[in-house]
Amino acid sequence: MGRVIVEINPILQGWAEYFRIRNAARCFAYARTWVEKKVRRHLMRARKRPGFGWTRWSTGGAPGPVDVTFGVIVDAFQNLLTDPCGMLADSEVIFSLELFGPDVTTGPLLFFQSHLTIGSDSSDGSSFNGDLTATAPLTVDTPYAIFKEADAESSGINTVPEPGTLLLVGLSMLGSLGAVLARHRPDRGDHRSPEATSRSSTS
Repeated sequence: MGRVIVEINPILQGWAEYFRIRNAARCFAYARTWVEKKVRRHLMRARKRPGFGWTRWSTGGAPGPVDVTFGVIVDAFQNLLTDPCGMLADSEVIFSLELFGPDVTTGPLLFFQSHLTIGSDSSDGSSFNGDLTATAPLTVDTPYAIFKEADAESSGINTVPEPGTLLLVGLSMLGSLGAVLARHRPDRGDHRSPEATSRSSTS
């Protein structure tokens, strides 16, 4: 059986690595069930017994807690860039998985955090790609709840308003200046002197 597991493990790991970038939880569950049935059937045939050995190799009724391993693949990338007008840029990536149950008193079972901060006219980046694993003893026939959190946030502070704001302010000032000039513009009528007007009327 050990030889079979050594042969199929690289295939399963490659398949999971290829499809993990999409939401493939349902496909992973189906593949796990299918592989488990095949392995169980192989073991039962080696013992010349029918069925899948659900009773022989199940954890139901096991005395005491059972060690259960939890794992997740974390792929995080951060990239920050500021120009001379930028004062500060901040980025944070967090992942946590907590297990709740009557006999669980620890904090997050799996935890990852990456915090990055840069100043003015600077750049920096960070990346992480790896597995987080942890093992916890769970009691058979006991309800448990799993809470998962994955969050990424970024923020920045500038020393000057954004170009859109400056453009609006400039257009508003030009409009106000045009209105003031229009009110004080001289009349475009007859600007001849009174004497010239009287001479032309008497001639």
